[in-house]
Amino acid sequence: LKGIVEAAGMDWGDLGPRIESGEFRETVMREYEAAKEKGVTGTPTYMIGGELHRGDVSIDELREAIKSAAAG
Repeated sequence: LKGIVEAAGMDWGDLGPRIESGEFRETVMREYEAAKEKGVTGTPTYMIGGELHRGDVSIDELREAIKSAAAG
């Protein structure tokens, strides 16, 4: 995990103790369970207008979904 954090340009000295302390565990688990309840099974997943769009979705598909959701 340390290597991933550092490869992303973040400071392990700052973030590492926070991760190891479990500070974020409750929040992450709550978000994970909420996503599961909505049918999210992997990434990337976009929810637009209550509709799930999974996987390699093109920008055109996303634009169309946003337009449709905005139109109601």
